[in-house]
Amino acid sequence: MSLVELGLVELGLVELGLVELGLVGVSFAALG
Repeated sequence: MSLVELGLVELGLVELGLVELGLVGVSFAALG
């Protein structure tokens, strides 16, 4: 894998993490 590909993979993982955090935040907002 090239460094560019690794960077894109890391960006994808970060975006997935942000999406999960957003979903958790929405869940807590809906529950609370």
